[in-house]
Amino acid sequence: MGMRAETIFPAADLSEQISTAGKEASGTGNMKFMMNGVLTIGTLDVANVEMLEEAGSDNIFIFGLKTEEVLSIKQSNSYNPWDYYNDNSEIRKIIDAVKSNIFSPQEPGIFDDLVDRIMGSDEYFPIVNPA
Repeated sequence: MGMRAETIFPAADLSEQISTAGKEASGTGNMKFMMNGVLTIGTLDVANVEMLEEAGSDNIFIFGLKTEEVLSIKQSNSYNPWDYYNDNSEIRKIIDAVKSNIFSPQEPGIFDDLVDRIMGSDEYFPIVNPA
């Protein structure tokens, strides 16, 4: 006797599938969530493409760059997180807050490597805000 997806995935209201388009392999867990009525929010990558095609845009919220856009940025070597930091006050506030240790007063500096990676040459483009 097999398990039903609703037994395996009992209490989700939202399924976040937020990989950088073109970077991640995908399993079927997010499909099982969707079959149980869970809203999916994610990038247009792998299984999300199939889910969009089968379930329709009313049942999945897609955001972010498409695979072609990611490849274009990589090929042109045009991603510079400091441009987003300098041009967007919300991004600047978030990065500055994480760097300030407000979220880690007991362990100052614990997020320094993360911020350095995000503001360096992170291949996942964590700070991209397409117009």
